[in-house]
Amino acid sequence: MATALPTTDPIISALIAELGCAQPERDATARDPATAPLDDRDADGLLNSLRALAPLIRFYANDPDMATGNWLPYLPAGSVAAVNASADGTTDNAAGGVAPHHALILAFLRQLARPQALLNQFTAEHLQFQMQQLLGFKPRPPQPDRAHLVLELKKGAAPLAITADQRFTAGKDALKVEQLFAPLRSTVVGHAQVARLASIVRDGQRLLFAPVANSADGLGAPLDKTAPRWPPFGRNTLPSAPIGFALASSVLRLAEGERSISLK
Repeated sequence: MATALPTTDPIISALIAELGCAQPERDATARDPATAPLDDRDADGLLNSLRALAPLIRFYANDPDMATGNWLPYLPAGSVAAVNASADGTTDNAAGGVAPHHALILAFLRQLARPQALLNQFTAEHLQFQMQQLLGFKPRPPQPDRAHLVLELKKGAAPLAITADQRFTAGKDALKVEQLFAPLRSTVVGHAQVARLASIVRDGQRLLFAPVANSADGLGAPLDKTAPRWPPFGRNTLPSAPIGFALASSVLRLAEGERSISLK
């Protein structure tokens, strides 16, 4: 009987301060310790670090007093994925696989991922210790999600009462659980519509108005397509409103003679 308008509607976007209702939309990513790991190198980054370090390490082949080079020639060329493909036989390799010392390096890089993960947990553990152990902050209990719905009756439908017993579905979440929202208060959806949006605001001794409030200048200019927002309660850059008054009374229905009327 009723349909909900999306929050991408320009009017809804301007009236709702915070459109997000899901937890990821409310959390700031900058506060997540995972955004600043102590060691963010992947397998290729670790291999490149070894390549940068290898020329500084001397290699002794036979004589312990005479270096014959460094360790760079003994590192695999290319990316880790290419070396893994050679080891798995998924690429053509005339040598028939990968060199033993290259395989040892790959195994070392895979094992290094475990202590690297433990190292990257240090930031989160340090933050938790500071906030909860030293400062005494405790996590707040879970808060229910909130959603803003605009309901509109279909053509020819009778007015519909929306009560707290009804539910609106928002689809399924990542765990395949249907998300249901309950109205906070009862209301009746009728056929009344907003024909025009206007606003008036007082700025000191001036009275300003916007005959087309949902526009860029209050007079009907189109909104910015990249940010279609407008102030619903006006602003001090609006034009001055024409001020006047009108009188209506049955005693003013004069048809005969010449009369004088005084107004106080």
